Amino acid sequence: MASSAPPDEVYARQLWPQKRGHPLIIPEPSTTLPPQFIDRGVGIGDVGIIKNGSFLFVFSALAPVDDPVNYLGVPHNFQPFRPNERLFFEWPNMHQKGSELTSSSITKHNIAVDGGLTENPCAAVLNMPDGARSIEYGGLKDLRSYAIRNAKSWYNFINGELGLEAPNGSLYLVSGCDKSRTWGIASVSQGSSSNMIALRFTAAKTVQASVSYTFSWQTDCSTFARAGPDLSDDNPLPQNQCLFVRGLKIRVRDNAVMRQMRGAVKVESTEDMESSSLSSAKRSNSFPGTSSSRQPSPTSTSSSCSSAGYQDFADTPDTSDDEWSSDEEELDDKHQVRLLPSSITVAKV
Repeated sequence: MASSAPPDEVYARQLWPQKRGHPLIIPEPSTTLPPQFIDRGVGIGDVGIIKNGSFLFVFSALAPVDDPVNYLGVPHNFQPFRPNERLFFEWPNMHQKGSELTSSSITKHNIAVDGGLTENPCAAVLNMPDGARSIEYGGLKDLRSYAIRNAKSWYNFINGELGLEAPNGSLYLVSGCDKSRTWGIASVSQGSSSNMIALRFTAAKTVQASVSYTFSWQTDCSTFARAGPDLSDDNPLPQNQCLFVRGLKIRVRDNAVMRQMRGAVKVESTEDMESSSLSSAKRSNSFPGTSSSRQPSPTSTSSSCSSAGYQDFADTPDTSDDEWSSDEEELDDKHQVRLLPSSITVAKV
């Protein structure tokens, strides 16, 4: 029997065609992170895990070892990435004030208040009352090489030392993101297309000295709807809410295979990924960097919202030498890296 997909998966799949990166249904930084991180939000060079629609920050590859933002520590023999300062790019008004992004199935209507209608069983909406900016690092070649050299030590640190049990393929090195001050998010997964779905979002400015909002969602179906950030005080809102994250997705060979192929690493740009790999490794029980990396367990969950041909890395055989090219890059005297053909090329969007 089909069951509804988690809201974060539905949201990510529905907005992936916008080509802005991995959509995050939880854009706000965790309140337990250092103030230095909360003030800026997700940034270029951050290493972390996308889990349940949120980017879980672990450390910054651009910050020194003793930087407060690296409060969890850093991997063994950590050396910060040295970026080319001329290759940082920013578009302050990538998304204009009051703009929104929606599923292709949603039809815009002027019904009482701004809203949309859809007959599709799955839908997603992102509203940006204050718009959003986009930041990008263009030096992907060097960033890729850096990720490949350090992938194994990163998994060792994250899973072996911190014990986060990051599934294989869940690790990201951020190369860009879209961030906003305010947002409204909705994810719908009905499992049936028999009824019309109506979604309405309102963001009204309050009459105060500072600029703030009151948010509200109106829906006529079961919907995962959020609005933020928390406006509990009158302080100016920082542009630290990460709506989309772009970067390099990192995967290493499982332990059983690594005994035969030394230190093989797969690095993909999110700009080249299909929606079918969005939640790759989410259901995996393989945790690189631990003493025993368990193998993926089969899953029986299905959903009417699943993309055609949806398949996790965890479900994909990964033993073909044809898939892992013979192009090698030396790490040191003991390790070599093999790359998937074309898996690390960057496609312009």
